[in-house]
Amino acid sequence: MADTATSLMTIIAKVAKRDPSEITPETRIAEELGVKSVGRVEIAALIEDQLGVNLGNFEIRKPKTVGEVIALVESKA
Repeated sequence: MADTATSLMTIIAKVAKRDPSEITPETRIAEELGVKSVGRVEIAALIEDQLGVNLGNFEIRKPKTVGEVIALVESKA
């Protein structure tokens, strides 16, 4: 679980062009990181490539925080 969270925070940091140390489960994806729909699709693609979890383009739009993305991925793993 912790490895998944760390991997996801690294993926999200990469897309947001931030240092992974700035990302926490409470970080708001759109408001704090500025990741909009195209970035979310990129996050979904990286999750599939790196973690083998397939998220649809509509599923990845729902989570508001990094923690919600972590919960979504863990529910599908």
